[in-house]
Amino acid sequence: IYDIGARMNRLSVGNELVARPGYGWTLFFTNTIGYQATTDKLTEDKYKYSNMYFEFRIRKEFGFRQPRFKYLDLTVFFFKDLNGNGIREKEEPGVENVLVSIDKDYEMSDSLMGTDRRGEFYAMEFLSDMNGMVQYRNIVNGFYNIKFTPMGKTSGNFVTDNSNLRFHLDKSQTIDIPFQEKNKIFGQVMMNRSKLSNLGNIDISNIKVTATDTKGKMFSTLTDKSGKFVIYVPNVEKYTVSINNIFREHFELEQNSFEVQLNGYKQFELTYIFTEKQRRINFAQQLNFDSQSQQVQVVKRTNLGGSVKDGTTFAAIKAVVKIVDESTGNVVSETVTDGRTGAFYISFISGPDYRLDVTSDDYWFYSEKLVGDQLSTFMNINRDISLTPITVGSKLALRNVTFERNDATLNEEAKVELSRMLEVLATNPDIRIQIVGHCDDIEGIDNVKIAEERAKAVMKHLMANGYSNVEHSAEGPFQPLVNETTEEARKLNRRVEAIVISK
Repeated sequence: IYDIGARMNRLSVGNELVARPGYGWTLFFTNTIGYQATTDKLTEDKYKYSNMYFEFRIRKEFGFRQPRFKYLDLTVFFFKDLNGNGIREKEEPGVENVLVSIDKDYEMSDSLMGTDRRGEFYAMEFLSDMNGMVQYRNIVNGFYNIKFTPMGKTSGNFVTDNSNLRFHLDKSQTIDIPFQEKNKIFGQVMMNRSKLSNLGNIDISNIKVTATDTKGKMFSTLTDKSGKFVIYVPNVEKYTVSINNIFREHFELEQNSFEVQLNGYKQFELTYIFTEKQRRINFAQQLNFDSQSQQVQVVKRTNLGGSVKDGTTFAAIKAVVKIVDESTGNVVSETVTDGRTGAFYISFISGPDYRLDVTSDDYWFYSEKLVGDQLSTFMNINRDISLTPITVGSKLALRNVTFERNDATLNEEAKVELSRMLEVLATNPDIRIQIVGHCDDIEGIDNVKIAEERAKAVMKHLMANGYSNVEHSAEGPFQPLVNETTEEARKLNRRVEAIVISK
């Protein structure tokens, strides 16, 4: 028995040369060289083979345009806005080496032109030339997004307000994007504390500072944990720089705003001084004193602290926390959570009709009525709040939209809650929600239709106030919020919920 076989080695090398002489012509020249060596295992004889393959192809593109689409030209200029008016002047130089990416916004374009994707646009990146210009030829009309980033130090001390732009291309056009010279307005907050102070440590971070030019355009920032701030603004002659006095109940601000005349200076320093008010003791002649509780029956100060986090990921959220007087609609006190930890602290004089509002972009709001009948001089309250992200399937429980037994009438508290909901929906117009009605276990026996009537009442209120992307359904008594038979539990179960069904 002999082992009959062969050892074989192969090698193949190919090249392709492509030439584009223009006018839609493309020339292809391809060659392949193959080499094969075989050795017989019995005789040790060697055999070698080689071959060569050549191919020449010609391609012609006629460039017939899709008749359903309009083909347009777009020119983008990036320029240094030396005088700050936002208009490109002849003497203002361009900004070179700006990396530009343009992509079609199919969501908007499809709604305008249908979903036929012939003539589809492919995302492209270019660098602006020495004149700050980028040109696009023969692109299809529609909605587009432009993103741009200066590369290296090409822009020098010039920056732009935004790094992206959304526009509708319905005719050949030129878009001018200004880069304005940034000037530094910086400073800090200083606190003059009273020797008789009982306020403890004061958090001077996240205080809003705003610079407003003569045309009303605003630039703002927040102080850091040391009370320092920096705002970069365009080179405009004059700014009014003001600070939000969140300590007005306890501190007087020596000067709330400053007129900043740049006059060619590249930076300007400011200092805001808060002086704590002197404590005064008021011995009221008539106080309701309860000998049994040994406590003074008056409403005093509340210190509210806690954190705000994502209800799904438990990550910290930067949110706005407000105490609102429901009787007047005025904001009693306001603060912003720490973006790294989600923590917040707010102090205010207690009142009988106050509520807590917490809002953040891309999240449902949180609202809670605060108890005002406190029996102690100071009350410390802690709230760890979870916000629900606005995603398909997310559910918003409207805590203040409750109903009397066998009734679907919206009371004033419910209308206020729905007004806050409309504010969120106004910033998210593409959201479609479903209003789900519920009833308690007693109503579920003889009046289960009341759940649907409540959902309809809320839906009609939303539509009457300009939001029509809504539908309704009812669950009756089968999804109780509190599974108890007390009247308080039943009141909580007489409710509606909002569910995101598309976005």
